Amino acid sequence: MRPKDREARKMLADLRFDAGDKPNAAKEYDRLVRLGNAELPVLQRLAVLYRELSDAEGEERILQSVAAVDE
Repeated sequence: MRPKDREARKMLADLRFDAGDKPNAAKEYDRLVRLGNAELPVLQRLAVLYRELSDAEGEERILQSVAAVDE
């Protein structure tokens, strides 16, 4: 997998999420977000994952991105 392949990164994140591997799904979604131009549903899912994982800093960072995209 190429590190900057957005589709592959999202597919891997979705597979980990569907398998219940929330910590690694969050890492993959975060990598996807860092590639730029993240879609609102991805940002929202990542914010929820960070909340469930008790990662307040990650959740706050992503919620700021949600607010910027949602404008």
